[in-house]
Amino acid sequence: VWLVVVIALFGFYLADTFLAPAIENGTRTGVETVNGTHD
Repeated sequence: VWLVVVIALFGFYLADTFLAPAIENGTRTGVETVNGTHD
């Protein structure tokens, strides 16, 4: 349970850093590739 809490808090921390746009873009690209909707 504690591991999940730590990972969640780390995710919120990263969301407030300069890495957020890169992470969001990479995640979106990965999801589109998996779903086969990448143009």
